[in-house]
Amino acid sequence: MSTRISIAMCTFNGAKYIDEQLQSLCQQTKQPYEIIICDDGSSDATEVIVNKYIATVDFPIRFEVNKDRLGYRRNFTQAASLCSGDLVAFCDQDDIWRSDKLSKVADWFSDPRIMMVHHNARVVDANAVPSGFVNKAGHHPVLAKPLQENPWSYSLGFTQTFRSELIKFGDLRSRIMGEEETEWTAHDQWISFLSSSLGWVAYIDEELVDYRQHGANAYGIKISSKKTGRFSSLLAKLGAYRDYNKLSEFSKRRARVLDEIMGRVDVESEIYERAKIAKYFYNDLAKVYEMRGKIYSDKSIISRFLAWQRMISDGKYGKSDIAFSPVSLGRDFVQGVVMAKLRSATAPTADFSLRLRT
Repeated sequence: MSTRISIAMCTFNGAKYIDEQLQSLCQQTKQPYEIIICDDGSSDATEVIVNKYIATVDFPIRFEVNKDRLGYRRNFTQAASLCSGDLVAFCDQDDIWRSDKLSKVADWFSDPRIMMVHHNARVVDANAVPSGFVNKAGHHPVLAKPLQENPWSYSLGFTQTFRSELIKFGDLRSRIMGEEETEWTAHDQWISFLSSSLGWVAYIDEELVDYRQHGANAYGIKISSKKTGRFSSLLAKLGAYRDYNKLSEFSKRRARVLDEIMGRVDVESEIYERAKIAKYFYNDLAKVYEMRGKIYSDKSIISRFLAWQRMISDGKYGKSDIAFSPVSLGRDFVQGVVMAKLRSATAPTADFSLRLRT
């Protein structure tokens, strides 16, 4: 039986662009199993346009209007929870999909290890004029083993297609708050975390979506005028995540979530074993961040020096399984040990480098 792919779309006053997007979804060479649309209280013609497609296509389109405004983070989670396919693909209301997107991503899931597939995208303006790319060449490995990539980086939601079994862990998402500690972690950050912890992640270096930036996006990116634009990781983008004490706490939270996942699945399953390994990884990562944090936050220069020396002896600058880049050794001494009292207790750059035994 062929793989069934559900499309989870969120809408909010999307009438200006949604017709073009729905056309691209209906013209897929691999037909969607269903399209689930959760509307966050549109006051324009969004529903009228969607109803036109509901009446004409050969696959189900479900349009649900939220009773209360959820915001895009929770709304995407809700849309995914209503999907019944084998795979779920997130979808924005204002993009344009290449006709072979679903076919391209579906091919990868013949490998049972693959938990998520994501891809590159072309950035376009309001009139669909190209202006750059989401990822530069070589930004992601074609096939990443569990925990291989930077644990704080993530792919954009509209590029993600993932196994629907991840949906059953959605209630645990509230245990990992967002960067401001007042809202949920975004849907794409959550799926990236689960996918990279519980399976392999494949990347297609093709622009399978035109990612429209029109000035009214719920979320957007800054791009370069050069052909190879880039999407910054969470660490590089958010100053709060450069605080090692916070990173330690966030790592502990992830470990606790993975522990709960272990309690929900068969102990003989592959998911259980992967969750177990990931749990130990994040617990160890929390300890490493706590140790490095002392270099920047301890009051005594002697204690900061001893923490730095401990990092060296434990191989945390490029030699151990979990390590920072070697250049961080000198940076931590100068900006941490020597200058910590003259600056804030945050890391100067996002220089985390992950190394794991395979």
